[in-house]
Amino acid sequence: MTNVVNVLITGRNFLTLIDRLNDNKVNVLKIKKLTDKQRIITIRVRDLDKLTYITRFSWQIKIVGYGGMTAVVKAIKKSLVPVISVVLFLIFAILFDNLILDVDVYGVQGEKRAKVYSIVSDSDVKTGGINFRYDADRIRSKIFTTLDGVDFVTVKKSGNRLVINVICSKKQLELLEEKKQIHAKKSGKIVSLKVFSGTAVKKVGDSCNITDVLADGYYCLSSGEKVFTACVAEYVLECEFTVLYTVDNYTPEGYLYGKALLDGNIDDISVTDYKIERIFSSAASATYQIKITYLYYGD
Repeated sequence: MTNVVNVLITGRNFLTLIDRLNDNKVNVLKIKKLTDKQRIITIRVRDLDKLTYITRFSWQIKIVGYGGMTAVVKAIKKSLVPVISVVLFLIFAILFDNLILDVDVYGVQGEKRAKVYSIVSDSDVKTGGINFRYDADRIRSKIFTTLDGVDFVTVKKSGNRLVINVICSKKQLELLEEKKQIHAKKSGKIVSLKVFSGTAVKKVGDSCNITDVLADGYYCLSSGEKVFTACVAEYVLECEFTVLYTVDNYTPEGYLYGKALLDGNIDDISVTDYKIERIFSSAASATYQIKITYLYYGD
């Protein structure tokens, strides 16, 4: 098991840093982009002193975690009592029928949806957290008094989720930024498509090209008549990014993977698979093909 360390790097000229690490035989195993000035890189623990020396003038570093046996040793050193307490807490919590683990909001989007989540938070319900109690009447009342143009609100429990459905008046809907159609912003395969208003044109499993229509702003009555409306939908695409790099024969694959993430503007957390293949080599250099499969979330 390789001992690794995750380090937060703050500063500019990140590719210059990668080149210097490569020159000093520091293998960058993984890169995650946070902002234009911040990355989290994974290196072996034994290379930490080299990283500290290389970054001493131009970059700031901070250790944010360990992996491998180093992480195991550090975990063992911690008290088991908090862990046991959390496990027991979750077991007892699941037994309570009133348990809420997350919140779903439908019927509004953008700023209005954000306001609903803010109201839920102000009502002591944590989204993505553990909640034993919730006041549906209070949440419903605050949505009515805070959001303009609301005709009807339902707040109900479904499983361990709190589901809030907000219905706005027709006039208020006209004031929202309406979309007549939802277009794919990437090319890929559709793995999820939820249409809240309008009609799906594509279905899960279909392939689509960039700008293809995924959902259209209408629905059909039983009589067959089309009724036009604002189109509201969310989708997830499985996309691929392929790139070629020609580098020297000593370039580590971690560097190639990290560079491909940066060039493709891909968040490491969305990657589902990747492949690095050497397709040409000579005495001085080699050409690699990097193929990354990742998920793209759109609306």
